[in-house]
Amino acid sequence: MIIKKEGTVSFWIDKNENPLAFTEGANIIWGIFEINGEKAIITSESNTLSVTMNHQTENELVIFQTEIDSTGKSHMVTVTWSPESLCLYFDADIVQKLLTSDL
Repeated sequence: MIIKKEGTVSFWIDKNENPLAFTEGANIIWGIFEINGEKAIITSESNTLSVTMNHQTENELVIFQTEIDSTGKSHMVTVTWSPESLCLYFDADIVQKLLTSDL
């Protein structure tokens, strides 16, 4: 995947408004956005947070998949991308970084 432009997606998950967030057996779609015209989706399944390109297509590619510590009432999730790398942040801490040259 060649990324031509930088971008960022950021949002808050409030467990008061989303009581099933990061609970056992809960599968939630948090957002859908585009990178270079390709669809990316942010999901959680229990405590696993994932970012997937081209979800449920023959070109599906899981970019990030990580277990997160979801203690607390609200959490900020951020995904950034540039020609050099893709990064996943949880509560402003980087939890995964992938160099685009590794794709």
